[in-house]
Amino acid sequence: MSKSTHLKYKLGPNDRPTVAKGQKVTRGDIIIKKQTRKIFEFPLAKILGVTPNKISKYLVQVENTLIKLGEVIARKPGFLSKRVVKAPIPGKLIVVDKAKGIVGIEHEDKQMDIKAWFEGIVTDVTPSEITFSPRGVVITGNSGSGLPVTGTLLSLVETVSALTMPIAVENCVLALKTANSDVVAKADALGAVAIVAETLEETALKLPYLIVADIQSVHPHQKKTVVVFGDGKQLLVLD
Repeated sequence: MSKSTHLKYKLGPNDRPTVAKGQKVTRGDIIIKKQTRKIFEFPLAKILGVTPNKISKYLVQVENTLIKLGEVIARKPGFLSKRVVKAPIPGKLIVVDKAKGIVGIEHEDKQMDIKAWFEGIVTDVTPSEITFSPRGVVITGNSGSGLPVTGTLLSLVETVSALTMPIAVENCVLALKTANSDVVAKADALGAVAIVAETLEETALKLPYLIVADIQSVHPHQKKTVVVFGDGKQLLVLD
């Protein structure tokens, strides 16, 4: 685990940054627009009544071509009848499974805005990540899961069980050396927003979590406002 003054956000293939190098950001500012994509599949071979290995013969559009709604993508001529397949939605034509004769249209599904959970400055923007210099200290963990959540750090120095753990954990980030399944379940039921631990027995969590190498490094920030960003493997201690 390491401490730094920089926070990095890895960009996915459909993430579009909305900030530029040198820009100031405040909590709630949109920093990324995330576009999700889906594939509408259909059995072209079955629709045309041909064997799967022959669908390329009847495609009138090249794979990875952007097509419009209603545009013809395949045509099978015939003396008595012919079959024409039109695009049911706009998008990019792809061959999903050649062996089964299945094609698809990849299309944009919905857009989600990622908002800043900190205040700071954008120090760099590359095709793969955005680097921020936030107000506060960033503690990097080994692994984690979950989008950013904010809470008051409740760091437990002594080992606890479900029977001995505090009950006043609502809106808290619970930090402890070992988080067994009973402790995690109780913390979730009592309103904790995230778990930070060296060892986590329960990995199928609803709560965001962060695994760190040394929980002792977290203890000095007791009762401070922190942000756990599990997917980014980071804990941000706010000023």
